Amino acid sequence: MRRIFLLLLSVPTFVVSSVAATTPALVAEALPGARHFGIQQTDTVARDLSELEEALADSTVAQQDTAYYGAPRQKNFNALNYVLDSRHRFKGDQYVNRGFLGNTYFHIGGGVGHFYENSNQELYYTPIMSFRLGLGKELSPMSSFRVGLEKSWGYTNPSAGVFNTNQYNSYGGYVDFLYNFSNYLLGYRPERPFSVSGIVGLGFRSSSMHSWKNPGLSATYAYTSGTSFDGHVGFQFKFFASPHASFGFEPYFKVASTKYNLLTNPGYSDPDFAYGMNLMYQWYFDRQLSDKAHAGVFMKRFNNDLRYLSDNGQLKHLRFPVFFDYGFGGSFMGKTDGLSLLNTKGFDASAAIGWWLAPAVGIRSGIHVTNADWKDGTLSRQPVKYMIGTNGFNFDFLFNPFGFKRHYNWDSNFGLNLLAGYEFGRLKKTTPGFANSFEGNYTAFRLGGQLWMKLTNDLRLTLEPTYMPIQHYNGNLDRARYDEYALKLGLSVLFRDKAIRNYHVFGTDSVSRDSIKNTPLSGFFAGVGLGWNNTVWDWRFSGYQHDLFKNVLAFGGYRFNPIHGVRLQGEWMKESLAYYGNTPSGIDKYRFENYLFSLDYQLNLSNMMAGYDPLRRWNVYLYAGPTLLMGNGGTDFAANVGGMLSYNVSRRAALFINHTVYRMPQNRYPYHTVYSKEGTFTNNFNIGMMYNFDGTEQIFDAATQSKFFFEYTFGPSYTGRTSLGFRNTRGFDATASLGWWFSSAFAARSGFHVTNADWASSSYAGQPTKLLVGTRGATFDLLINPFGFTNNFNWDQRFGVNLIGGYELGHAKRTDPVFVNSYEGNYTGFRAGAQLWARLSNGLRFTVEPMFSSIKQKGENG
Repeated sequence: MRRIFLLLLSVPTFVVSSVAATTPALVAEALPGARHFGIQQTDTVARDLSELEEALADSTVAQQDTAYYGAPRQKNFNALNYVLDSRHRFKGDQYVNRGFLGNTYFHIGGGVGHFYENSNQELYYTPIMSFRLGLGKELSPMSSFRVGLEKSWGYTNPSAGVFNTNQYNSYGGYVDFLYNFSNYLLGYRPERPFSVSGIVGLGFRSSSMHSWKNPGLSATYAYTSGTSFDGHVGFQFKFFASPHASFGFEPYFKVASTKYNLLTNPGYSDPDFAYGMNLMYQWYFDRQLSDKAHAGVFMKRFNNDLRYLSDNGQLKHLRFPVFFDYGFGGSFMGKTDGLSLLNTKGFDASAAIGWWLAPAVGIRSGIHVTNADWKDGTLSRQPVKYMIGTNGFNFDFLFNPFGFKRHYNWDSNFGLNLLAGYEFGRLKKTTPGFANSFEGNYTAFRLGGQLWMKLTNDLRLTLEPTYMPIQHYNGNLDRARYDEYALKLGLSVLFRDKAIRNYHVFGTDSVSRDSIKNTPLSGFFAGVGLGWNNTVWDWRFSGYQHDLFKNVLAFGGYRFNPIHGVRLQGEWMKESLAYYGNTPSGIDKYRFENYLFSLDYQLNLSNMMAGYDPLRRWNVYLYAGPTLLMGNGGTDFAANVGGMLSYNVSRRAALFINHTVYRMPQNRYPYHTVYSKEGTFTNNFNIGMMYNFDGTEQIFDAATQSKFFFEYTFGPSYTGRTSLGFRNTRGFDATASLGWWFSSAFAARSGFHVTNADWASSSYAGQPTKLLVGTRGATFDLLINPFGFTNNFNWDQRFGVNLIGGYELGHAKRTDPVFVNSYEGNYTGFRAGAQLWARLSNGLRFTVEPMFSSIKQKGENG
């Protein structure tokens, strides 16, 4: 106890020392009709305990006229001068009460809490969620009041005699008094980055218990309804967000009258107890900033020209960007029925809009969709996977641990955000036999992080691991718990105010037409790509693998200005589905081909949110529109929405990756293995190349500035993975291609490719024979010149090398022994290689091209 007392005693001496060292004499002119709150200057100086001891000099000892054997008593010494009372606190800014709306705010938020549970009761609740809305008023630098309404809800946990379908609901209100400890100890400062307040208040609530499967629950464990009152205390940890807003969290503890939690609590009497944490967002109707005339004195010396005051120009450094987040990745389900975590693969997709309230604090809300395996089973003696999927809305709180800086750099190269949130929506689960498959509501908490890397100013590449414990509630039928683990790769686009879009201007000496890295301001564009897709499944037969290559994409359009455009998109998409058939196993693999033609509105999100920067290479697009659907499933109407990320390798050419979500009719695939009630949904991903035409130039003039080329090759080939040795599979390989160098670093080519080589040995009429395999098809290649990433590449240099990656498809024929199983069919293959070249003359090159192709043949039976 003595050590604690000495520690507390050392605090006021330090504070007094700071006042003595830094506090000048201040004179403030009062505003007419305004009430001011200030603190007198100190009239006692004590730097530390040693100076206090000097004030107790021996010469000041009082003369005694009677015998006294205690400690020396001082003459004319008042110890109250050295107490941390009002005269020894820092004045801070001068507080001005500006009427009813001045210093008045509304707050909105929510939280999670829990009731105290004693060991005698049989009924336990899940964490209780709450939503809060109210108004508040600051009466002085320290004191404020607020009133509000609160809605709370939760469920019962299963135990002996208690089912998990009972729902707790309550409606209530509260009145709170808040006392700002930070302003009391450190002086009034409305833009203080972080402050702490104490909370004491009263509340009331009306509660009810909805019990469908436990009709006798109220007779033993809980009341069906009741009204209660409570007293509560807590703290508010508040972060300054803007001159009008703040964000904080509030831990609390409540003592309440009976029926607060509706538990009968056998063997335990009043009161009821509760504890938890609330998050709050607070918006002031009037701007909460001081001006230079009312700036005060603090323990830490501030330069008032650098503070956020209403009249010193520092507000230009404050930035609170709105942002758009997108993510897609893999997911795994925990607490499933008999599956290990690694056997519950699925996908997780999200899109959200948010607002950074301060460099350290942000909020976002959006849509979230998942689909993953949760149980193995058998159907007609064939293995199947049963799926579980969700679609809902989420609300997240983001915390940047590196954001507590005066002038935070929003253009940092790397960063980390922590996130916590809440989600609700619809869940669909398929069970064996399909009899108990159902859809219902779900709620979930969200925890995770967001690691990001800057691609360019206001565009971040994100990696987002999240954990989500899901409570699935389906009225009086079921309530179950699942855990979702996800890892998403995505993008975050930040809004940049027009006042700080300090870009170079096109047409000036610093930015000529040839130095532009961004897309043209207007003009046509076209692109091609290929990729993969997946369908949102209800259940599926396992053991039937899907192809990696499933899409071919082509699109073109017109850009009216840097933001708005229109695009016409065509996509070939195939999907495989295993279902009952006529094969010996009883299961056939059906293939569906779809041709989708879409007319979309296109928005350049980067230019809209951050402005057109002529030197920016990265762009993010959003597009949506109607789709005409054709194929072996018939002709119908559909819809699409998607996004695209592009990187300009030159002023006209760009690499891209896009994600398109198609909503097709619910009966597009004739079997009930897909989510079909709201439609058949697919995720389509493509990568490719896009070319931009400048609207101020002639299209053919722009095309002649790039390098068209023709290529021809012929040489030997060898076939691997055969019964023959590699050296015994000689054959030939011939190609002819047309291509286009988009820039000195990137090119695309397409052509015709023919091969023929040995693959097995046999005998015919007593003579040894070689059996051959041959292909003829079309190739699509991307060429990369690793030495071409320069501004002035020499096209006429003597030697060079290009790296090649591509894809081919076509027709293949293979001869089998005794010619019984010989067949013709389609084939596909990935290509990887290199092209070494030497200049023969300007415009003519001699090439040597080693190439590896991974070929997959398919006959009529697959």
